[in-house]
This record gives sequence, structure tokens and C-alpha cells, in this order.
Amino acid sequence: MSSLTPRRRSRLRATVAATAAAGVTAAGLSLVPGAFVPANADAANAELRWEISGWFDNHLSTHSYAGGVTEDGDGVLTFGGGERSVVDGVEQVQYDGAVTGAFEFMGTRHYSITVKDPVVVVDGNDGAIKATVSATVDQAPDTAPALVTLTTFDVSAASRTTGAGLDTLTATPRWADVLPTGTAPAELELAADRPLEGKSWDVSLLKHLPSSLRAHFHKTGTSASQETKAPAQFSAEIPTAAPAPAAPKVRVATTAQSAAGATVKVDGTGFVAPVTGAAGIYVVVGKAGGRPQGQSAAEGIKNSVAAAWLANTPTPGATGVLKDGAFSLSLNLPAAKLAKGQAYSVYTFQAHLVADASYDTETRVVLDGSKIFPVKPAATTAKIKVSKVPTTKKKGKVVITVTGGAKKASGKVKVTYNGGKLKGKKVKVSKTVRLGANGTVSVTLPKSAKGKRTVKVKYLGTNTHKATKTVSKKINVKK
Repeated sequence: MSSLTPRRRSRLRATVAATAAAGVTAAGLSLVPGAFVPANADAANAELRWEISGWFDNHLSTHSYAGGVTEDGDGVLTFGGGERSVVDGVEQVQYDGAVTGAFEFMGTRHYSITVKDPVVVVDGNDGAIKATVSATVDQAPDTAPALVTLTTFDVSAASRTTGAGLDTLTATPRWADVLPTGTAPAELELAADRPLEGKSWDVSLLKHLPSSLRAHFHKTGTSASQETKAPAQFSAEIPTAAPAPAAPKVRVATTAQSAAGATVKVDGTGFVAPVTGAAGIYVVVGKAGGRPQGQSAAEGIKNSVAAAWLANTPTPGATGVLKDGAFSLSLNLPAAKLAKGQAYSVYTFQAHLVADASYDTETRVVLDGSKIFPVKPAATTAKIKVSKVPTTKKKGKVVITVTGGAKKASGKVKVTYNGGKLKGKKVKVSKTVRLGANGTVSVTLPKSAKGKRTVKVKYLGTNTHKATKTVSKKINVKK
């Protein structure tokens, strides 16, 4: 989330009865799959203005915001960036930003609820407000974000005014008889008389929240303050101007890398005809910083590491076909066409004519040169120097040095040592230690029994240095 701005208001202090957590079938409208399409510039700042509820404003009264959300002196929140889509007759507008309402006492936060990216849905006379909701309660595990229905409203009872590029929908969500008394799902474990008068937010919200927070969203008592739990009236601006074509977008993922080369998966959207022309687009991989030039498919392939031609209709010689301006394909990048240390990008541009730059894109490819251009490991030698011979009363020390290749060796060495039997106990060392920056490491040897002892070392190797055979050093332990 973006940086948070705290806000405090006077709050009602209340003791909220806890109910047990349970699952319940979500009621209300479902979001219709489909990408949101931004409207033209005049409608780009479509806003949702909503207090959420007086209870949220005054009890969950420590507020913080993200994504451009603001709040006025009356507690009305403004979410911007409204983007409208209509799929199968269902209209929905998604707004950006988040607000967190928290209850704090004497500097300690006890619980909080976050409402993020609200969506107003209109399906005939059925309306709903959905949002991504998460929550925290003291030391309990956090409730993960999930898209839920917050509340519903009657579209026929709402008012909708028309403006230049924007409609404004104003409505008061349902409160009474949303969940008639005695009909709450058993999983919620509400008392038989709850919610009072059936006054509640949508059951999918109650299901998602921790049991101790559900009472903030249904009527639990007869005091006047209980009515402030009702969802507040909202005003939603809805873009109505014809949407501008979505700009081309490309995503690139490297799916395989080896000494043979690499494979990248390329996904694109927004390459819609007729702007791209009948010939479609090229998708090529070349050196970063400027696309490979070419006026034909053959020329593009010649000047590229890899290339594909995606036509708008099935065409002989084309690699594939754009489907509603989208594509997904994999490109193989042979190691023979790649240079060590060179950066590469995926480019898209109009095929054949290269007359329209609207669909020119460049997206960097992430490659691991150590996998594509592996370095042949250098031969290495391990040596042991006894800097201090152990005795029966004092510890000793050996210094291990690994050499070979143009750069200092790194990695680990395995050390074993048999110090005999001292005071009835076997003295042994068997451990793996890491080399220092200069390719050496010191290892302490324990007090040992008198006699000839042996320390053994084996360098385990890295991708730049070969492993060694086990080398050994004799040590004569005296008193």
C-alpha cells in the first residue's frame, strides 16, 4: 500500500458482543469476469463518495488511507479512478484506493477493518457494492483480503443523473430485513433474536469477518447508536463516454535457461485491428535499446534473436493469429545468437509496413548469463598448514588454503580429524566450513591424545572451481 495518513475522530465507546466464526453462502450479485476499461479523459476521475457508515466513522475512528482516498470533515470518503465495464448487460464500476478503520485505546490498536477498491454493480434493478476486505484483531491471525459483497441496494429506488461523460448514481443501501430475525445461517451462531429487525449488511461480509467484528455490521441492541451501523447513502460517478482503446501491454517471463539458450513466454493485449493493419504485428527479441529494423518477415527474423509474425486473420506463413488483439506464445533464444553481458528486449511493431508506431513496445528480457554462458570450473588444489599443533592440554589450529583459476576460490571445505582417545573419550572433528574471501579458512583442532593424528580436507567445489580430492596432513601430538 502507499503511505498512510492517520486520522482520528471522537468515537463512541461500546462493548461489542462476539459471535463464532463460520462459513455462509455469499448472497448478492457476482462480479462479471472481464477487464475494466478506462473511459475518456473527461471521465477519468470518476469518484465514489461514501461514508460507509456512521459507526465506521465514529467507532472505527482511527482512519488511514491508501491509493488516493480522501475524507472530508463529515466522514465522507472519496475513492477515485472509476473504470466502467458492461458485460452481458451487467454494469460495474471499480474505484481505486483503500481505507482502514481501527479501534485504538490508549495508543494500542485492538482491531481494524480495511475496505479496498470498491466496486458498484448494477444488474437491472439489483445493485451491490463489493470490495476487497481484510481485518485484524489484537494478536489473532489476520483475516486475508477477499472480494465480498458489502451491501445491496434497489436500483429502481436510486436516482441517476446524466452529465457530460458521467452519470451520477445516488442510493441508500438496504438495512432492514436484509437478514430477517431468526433466519441467519446456523454457522454464524447468532442469537435467535439477531439481527434485530433483520437489520444487517450482506451475509457474505459477515462470513468473511472475524466473529468478534461481525457485530459492527448488524443491529445488536435497541440504543439509538445502533442505527449508525446502517450502510450510508453513497454517490457513484459512472463513466458513460465511449471507452478509448486499451493501450498495448506486453508481459515477458523467462521459462527456461541453459547452455543451449533460453525460452521466454510472451503475452500481449491491446493489439486491436484495424490500427495494426491487416498484416498484424511482429514479436521479436533483439538487443535492448532499439528494435531490430526490417520491412519484411524475413528481414525481421534475420536481424533478431527470435521472431514471430502474428496476423489479424489466418495467413500462410504467419506464426499465429491475434485474437481480439491478444496473443500468447513462446520464443526460443539460441545461445549462439546471444552475447554474454548484452541486455535483450522483446519488441512488438506493425508487420510489413511499419507505418504505425502505436503498437511499438519494448519489454526487457531477464536472462541469467551464468546459466547460458557457464564458466568452465578451474582446477583447484587444497593445502593444509598446521599453525599450532594440539597437545593433550591445548587446542591446535590448521589453516586450509584452496587455490586455482584466475579468481579466488569460494565455497566450502569438509574437514575431518581423529584425535584419538583422551581421558576415555574419543576426540573427533567432522564439519563443513566456508572459505574466506582470500580462499583460506582456519579450523581449530581439539585437545588430542598423544600420537600421530591425521587431519583430512576436501574442497567441495563451485561453478567456478572444481572440487578436490581429499588431502591429508599428519600431526604428531606430544604432551
